[in-house]
Formats: sequence, structure tokens, C-alpha cells
Amino acid sequence: ITRQHLVKFVQHSAFPRMRELISRRQQRIDDLHFRMASAQRGFLRQSSRRLETAATRLRSQDMRYRLEEIRRQLEGRTWALDSAARAILMRLRSRSDQLAGRIQALSPLNILERGYALVFDAKGNLVKNSAQVSPGEELTARLYQGTLRTTVKERLP
Repeated sequence: ITRQHLVKFVQHSAFPRMRELISRRQQRIDDLHFRMASAQRGFLRQSSRRLETAATRLRSQDMRYRLEEIRRQLEGRTWALDSAARAILMRLRSRSDQLAGRIQALSPLNILERGYALVFDAKGNLVKNSAQVSPGEELTARLYQGTLRTTVKERLP
């Protein structure tokens, strides 16, 4: 084919129509390409949002995060229990000290230390009244330090 034949073909009336068809097809391809790219971007955006939502949900279900939260709660509660136990122990210790002081004050040995004595008859009964004993009866007196054995000489009212 020579150059003249090509020029003749190009000048043929079918070529402009073919160019127009090709141009239309090219326009259609460009339009489809644009729509496909737009749809793809939209799909990627939607997929990205879905992925982020799923990742957030997954993070909330991640045992490491849940265990860390439980550990923090346990630490807080342990601290609260420790503080409460210390407060209770301090109150009990204070109450115990108060009761020990009262017991000490009421202790018979404490009373004996102040100079009093406990007097018992021959049977070992505590003598609370002089009418309980008769002259000549033997008594035992418990002092703060030591014990005395005595005999009643006389009874005074």
C-alpha cells in the first residue's frame, strides 16, 4: 500500500464516522473509568470506617485491656480494704487499750497495792463483815506482797 492509497482511505467518508465512534467510545471509557474510580474511593472510605469500627470493638474485647482495667479496679479496692482494715484495727486497738486500763484499775492486785487486804475465814470464804467471824477464829489476810495468818482477838462493831 502506498502513501496515496492511505491518503485515499483517510479521505473516505467512513473514517470520520469511525473517528466519531472511537471518540464516543473513548468518552464512554473515560466516563466509566471516572465512575469506577469514584465508586472505588467510596468503597475504600466505607471499608476503612468499617475496619476502624471493628478495630475499636476488637480493642474493647482485647483481654489485655480488660485485664488491665480489672487490675486497676482490684488495686483500688485493695487499697480501700487495706485502709478500712487499718482503721478498724486502730479502733480495736484503742478500745482494747481502754478496756485494759479499766481492767487494770479494777484488778484486785491493784487494790491490794494501794494498801487494802483480802481477808478469808478458815473455810476460804471472803470475810466482808465483822459479824461473820468470832473471837479466836483463825483468818488469812492476802496482802499485795505476801499473806498473813492471824487470830481474831476481839470483834468491834
